[in-house]
Amino acid sequence: MHNHIGEITDEGELIGEVAESWEASPDVKQWVFRIREGMEFHDGRPVRPEDVIASIDYHRRAGSASVGGRR
Repeated sequence: MHNHIGEITDEGELIGEVAESWEASPDVKQWVFRIREGMEFHDGRPVRPEDVIASIDYHRRAGSASVGGRR
């Protein structure tokens, strides 16, 4: 029901879930994620890049208690 951009395996390896691949700029300030084809929401709508951005921004918003947005 809840998928993540990536996951850390029991062996400590980072693997993609929603993202099939990713890369960072040399200064690590910008990231490019390639979204896996065929990903859908529970209601059948396709997952779009805009949806992933909105999810990341939700966790990064001011006052967020999410550990995903902490720096």
